[in-house]
Amino acid sequence: MKILNIVPDLSSGGAEKLVAELNQQFVIRKHKSITLTLCNNKNDSTQSLNHKKPYDALKAPHRLISWYLKNGPFEIVHLHLTPAQLLAPYIKLIDPQAILVTTEHSTTNRRRQLRFGTLLDAVLYFQFSKVVCISQGSRQFLTKDRPYLKQKTSVILNGIDSSRFRRSEVEQDPTLILSVGRLVHAKNFHSAILALKNIRDLNFKYLIAGTGPEQQKLQDLIINSRLEDKVKLVGHIQNIPRFLSKGSIFLTPSNSEGFGLAAAEAMASGLAIIGSNVPGLREVIGEDNESCLLSNPTDLDKMSSNLRAVLMNSALRERLQSNALKRSKKFSILDSSDRHLCLYNHLNSPEII
Repeated sequence: MKILNIVPDLSSGGAEKLVAELNQQFVIRKHKSITLTLCNNKNDSTQSLNHKKPYDALKAPHRLISWYLKNGPFEIVHLHLTPAQLLAPYIKLIDPQAILVTTEHSTTNRRRQLRFGTLLDAVLYFQFSKVVCISQGSRQFLTKDRPYLKQKTSVILNGIDSSRFRRSEVEQDPTLILSVGRLVHAKNFHSAILALKNIRDLNFKYLIAGTGPEQQKLQDLIINSRLEDKVKLVGHIQNIPRFLSKGSIFLTPSNSEGFGLAAAEAMASGLAIIGSNVPGLREVIGEDNESCLLSNPTDLDKMSSNLRAVLMNSALRERLQSNALKRSKKFSILDSSDRHLCLYNHLNSPEII
């Protein structure tokens, strides 16, 4: 089967990481699968249209058309995130027989807040044969606002390659708290820093791996909270498995999450999870006081209390670590890729067409 995945770029976000790993699995299964990015990328396994910004692809569609005429046609074209989704009409124009699929990667979407968002979504989603949702939470939020999509959606959970992650009891520092994610409002690192300010009397170090527009704001908050010796923004980390292997606790304070890929990777690394009680993420990290400790993302007192409990209670910490490691087995990239291929085959079958 010829499969094309189009994604804005290959930054460190969960959607981009999923696309890269799915493409790898499709190739292993002997499918002709290509990932096409709209912007420059440094990954040799992908091709790129080499735009400076994702939305530049809409201003210069001739690059996509030229690339597609050279490399197509494809049986399945899977478009991820809004800049890629907006290219669907060009794909249909070039290749009317291509089956278009998209993925809802989050429980929130800025289009839904626009005055003309309802109309835009109706036009946009009409072009796709199937909308994949990465969790029940993302499907629930999508179909609540757009009920006409209920019959068009399928839930395929994200997956991770657990063989890349390991629990290292020798290296793990019981006082080291880690987070991974873009430095944006949705990740809510602002609240995480304020929650840690409440327990600054304890011995801990908190490292946040990631970059983003809120970097300076978060750095200022760290300084104003007098936490420079305890909280560090460490920027982009290339080797996430190595980074996670050194920690003991993983903090995911997000305001919203479609799934929570970073949390799943932390679970596979055997870290105790402290997270937000929000849809999508809750499906991954599990029930409160079993495989994680939960709090509402704005409840700083509860978040502080959870952090204090895990730092001070080694038995609780070890129980959460063990249960998180077991739960991580539910989220396999092998299962996710199998389900994607099953969906593609179903859509591509003569009975469907």
